[in-house]
Amino acid sequence: MRDDQLTPVFFGKGLAANPEAEVLKSLLSSAGIESVIRWTPPTFQHRDGISLLVLESQREDALRLIEAAEMDEGEEMSEEHPTGKFVTVFSSNAHDAESEADTIHSLLGSAGLQSVIVRENVQELPTGGVEVRVLPQEADEARELIKQALEAGHSTDEKE
Repeated sequence: MRDDQLTPVFFGKGLAANPEAEVLKSLLSSAGIESVIRWTPPTFQHRDGISLLVLESQREDALRLIEAAEMDEGEEMSEEHPTGKFVTVFSSNAHDAESEADTIHSLLGSAGLQSVIVRENVQELPTGGVEVRVLPQEADEARELIKQALEAGHSTDEKE
């Protein structure tokens, strides 16, 4: 994708908007729409923010999906969970948090559970934490799968 082919479908003020952009990016990806998250630094005239960009040819489809997702979540959105229906089942600020989150995301996906990775950072500023979130009705199953995987990993480490 070239920059001159991209158009914004979401903008949020400050780095705090990154989790919402990550969830929307995941939503678009599941529909086959490629997107890019971009951080815009603050200037004298404008505040910093997070933009979600898509190809101009996919803009209308992306906007429809985002609008439908916002309508589905409606009043279930809350300050505790800015991504609405999703709840956190893994969170880490460790140096290897990104790879751990990717592994957990893959594990949950292979078990048929829908999950999203939410980063408190943006690629231009590699700091902050990483979370894996799932639908509330799948949270217990997701936590059990993660627990089993961690226990299996520890028992493998002990044998070495």
